[in-house]
Order: sequence, then C-alpha cells, then structure tokens
Amino acid sequence: MVLFEAKGGSHTIREATPEEIAAKQTVETKVVKVPVADLDFAELPMLDAFRAIDVNRFGAKAANLGEIMASNPTLFEVPMGFSVPFHFYAEHMKEHGLDKKLAALLADPAFQSNQALRKTKLAELRQQILDAPVSKDLTEKLTNALGLLPGADGGVFVRSSGNAEDLDQFNGAGLYDTVPNQRGPAQVLTAIKKVWASTWNFAAFEDRSRAKIDPLKTYSAVLIQVGIPATAAGVLVTEHPTDPDDDKNYTINAKSGLGMSVVDGKKVPESLIVSWYNHGIRVLSRSAEETKLVFDEKGGIREIPNPDAGKPVLTNTRAILLADAARKLTKIFKNDHIDVEWVFVGEKLYIVQTRPLVR
Repeated sequence: MVLFEAKGGSHTIREATPEEIAAKQTVETKVVKVPVADLDFAELPMLDAFRAIDVNRFGAKAANLGEIMASNPTLFEVPMGFSVPFHFYAEHMKEHGLDKKLAALLADPAFQSNQALRKTKLAELRQQILDAPVSKDLTEKLTNALGLLPGADGGVFVRSSGNAEDLDQFNGAGLYDTVPNQRGPAQVLTAIKKVWASTWNFAAFEDRSRAKIDPLKTYSAVLIQVGIPATAAGVLVTEHPTDPDDDKNYTINAKSGLGMSVVDGKKVPESLIVSWYNHGIRVLSRSAEETKLVFDEKGGIREIPNPDAGKPVLTNTRAILLADAARKLTKIFKNDHIDVEWVFVGEKLYIVQTRPLVR
C-alpha cells in the first residue's frame, strides 16, 4: 500500500507506514448493506413491470431503471429491456457444483493469503462458469423474452446488475463485465454467462473484500436492454468536480459514439460543468479522438474513424437537457448526489443507468 498526495502543482508518492495503513483502515471501516438476494423468483419481467423495491430480485441497476420508467419521464427515455433475476445465477452455480468449488476456495488459507494464487483460481472459476451449459428453463424463458422485446433484433446490451453494485456505499464501477450488441438467443446466453463469471473478476473480488462484503452472499442478476446506437454518450455526476458544497453545478463527461470508452477511463473525454439552476456552461476539455466505437452488424462493437473529430460532442442544447434530466432524476430518487450514464441518438436523450454517487 502507498500514500499518494497531490497538492498544488506537485505530488508525493511513497510506501505507507504500518501506522498510516492502520489509521486509514480504521477510518474506512463501514458496513456495506448488500441486499439479500431472492433466489426463488424465476421469471424474466420487462423493466416497466418492477420498481426500485425489487432490488432483491434484479439488483439495483435494473430496479432503478424500472423506477425511472414508472415516473413517466418526458425529457428522456429509458431503453426497454428485461431482467434475468438472481435465481438463474444461483441455479447455474448449484447445478454444476460451482457453489461448492467456490466455498472450498474461500475456505483455503492459501487462497486467502496468496494474491497470485487467488488471481489464478478466480480465472479458473470464471472459465468453469462459462463452460457449463445453461439450463433448459433459462434457455426457453430467455428466447421467449427476447421475442417479446421490441427492437431486440437490432442487438441488445447484456449488463451486470448484481447485489454488490450500485449501492449507497459501494458502486462497483468498472468491476463487472458489459457485453454490447448481442444478437439472438445463443449470443445472449453466452453473454449472460460472461456477466455471471465477471462476479469473480479479480478486481471485483479484491474490492468487495476490502469492503467486507461476504462473497458467499454475492449474487449476479443480468440486465438485458435494447442497444441504442449512440451518436454521443457518457457520464454525468450531480456535483461540481472540486466543490462538493456546490449543489447547482453538474459535471458531464462525453464522447462521440458508444460510451464504453468514457466509462473505462482510458482516454480524455469532453468535460463540462453545467448548471441546472441558470443553465450556465463551462468547458473543461474537448475530446479530439480520431476514432469512435459503433455497433458491428454481426454483433459486438468496432472502431471506425470519427468524422466529427475536433468538434464539440455536446451542443449547448444537449448539455442543458442533460442537466435538467439529471435534476429530475435526483427528485425521483430523493438523492442530490447521483451518477448517471446517458446516451444521445441525435437530439434524443436516453438514460441507461442511475446510481448513488459514492465519494
């Protein structure tokens, strides 16, 4: 562990002392309340059929979107989708004996103490989850749900919605896999297993361990949503980037095309500060990437030249619409501090995720 400190125009980084580590861990010790998963519910309902209270069946990501849809928003839409509840993950693990293999790993002192061994064993577990066949029950229900989902022929996003993410004290950002633009039951079923397996990504396991989340009480639900061929996408947080007491200005990060390159944090996005109060806009940076991500006609995504490189991603109209939409979402969830993933198709705004902002 290291101590990293940035002040003014300089920084220091050095190995942390045992006393500093102990003091930090004492301050950060807190109980993360993980929803107790309902493992009995075995249907695949559409998003507009459930609410935030159903978090114990579908996870917070899916449940929050259901809550937004129930509010009948006018400034934006939520792409339609459905959820594969915790039941099917638990069934998959139990049917193939993977629950027992997981329990054995967790009980092994070498697994607990040796980080390199832990990384290897988790990779093996993920592969076993991928290799095991999906149940006939899920195959039939998934095929039927896809047939009922308008727009599914154009590709769907398969996203994690576990009970250990998007929580008030633990958001799990970037820990779990999203599989974009999957077409047909076969591709979607494989993607579901990939999302299940990502529960045991090394970084996910380590972060949950630091948060003292019981791995045996961690379950994966999956959100299936119609893919939106975004012309711009990104993330908004309902706070000023340097002044947490400023409750009138929101921070927006944006890029052309699909938003996955914003979320992964590998390249500089367009960054704005936008006020919901007086619609003032401040530009912090512009994204000038020469390429962007788009849907591939055969499934998945591909990188193409960006014809709009050097141009603003967000017009003033789009930026203000985002700020107004985010303000509306804070009222829906009765929380002034939220994290929102959004996409535009032309001038039409879609919200694809809302969760509490974890500092």
